[in-house]
Amino acid sequence: MPYKLPTRAELILRAERMLVEAPYFRSLCRGKRYELTSVDPRAGRLHVLFESGTTHRITIDDLLAILKELNVVRALPRDYFRNPENSLRVLGRSYWHAPGAAILAILPQLDSHVKINERCCLFLSS
Repeated sequence: MPYKLPTRAELILRAERMLVEAPYFRSLCRGKRYELTSVDPRAGRLHVLFESGTTHRITIDDLLAILKELNVVRALPRDYFRNPENSLRVLGRSYWHAPGAAILAILPQLDSHVKINERCCLFLSS
């Protein structure tokens, strides 16, 4: 069965469930720890607390764009969006902004088809 991208509403519901059940998650290589602190369904934003004490916003639109790209390329190395061409094409900007690592790290928490391999690379299991 081919992979079916989640909708904005599905991702928001999954994030709200994650906020209640298991808000902590780690970077792809198990280094840094993050905490999902709130979900703003109306604005389509998640707020993530970094170990540094700084809170960053992650947009549902960015998550969906990355999932769409992952569906096409089937595997995303953790440095994929450091290439300005990839970042501009997928995310609409030529830079990889501050919550970048958290954006990739939260995807396996929100979509059970997204997995992490031994090279700290995201891939689709379906």
